[in-house]
Amino acid sequence: MRKYGYFIIVALAIVSCAKQNDELARYLFNENPDISFLLVIPNAGCTECITTVEEFVSVNKQEINQGIIVFTGKISKKNIGRLGFTFDDKNIYLDTSSYFLRENFLTVYPLIIYKNGFDFRIEEISPNNPEALDSLKYVLEVN
Repeated sequence: MRKYGYFIIVALAIVSCAKQNDELARYLFNENPDISFLLVIPNAGCTECITTVEEFVSVNKQEINQGIIVFTGKISKKNIGRLGFTFDDKNIYLDTSSYFLRENFLTVYPLIIYKNGFDFRIEEISPNNPEALDSLKYVLEVN
């Protein structure tokens, strides 16, 4: 019986963490109803993928304000400044607690999180999904 009790506690903790991740994404969408996506850029992981996203952001700086850029992990002013942003820009969110590096969003790749009704559509920007940035470019052009 004790084994089941421990299992239930662990399962509840995992569900709680996943819910917390969803709640942060929901919070960002709710506080900014005009945005159509979150672009999550980790500080480490697939270096080539992160560099590609940073180049995309630099080229599309004017249009990218249709979403929020989330920097997660150890955040460097240098990295944000290199992209032409500051900590005070309204479409920058600093995930200092690394929520987007946990459970539901755990990945070494940058992510695009689209609001899809009451749910999310998440696309990894990875070698296995090279069209992810093309999809985001389309969203930027249509909106």
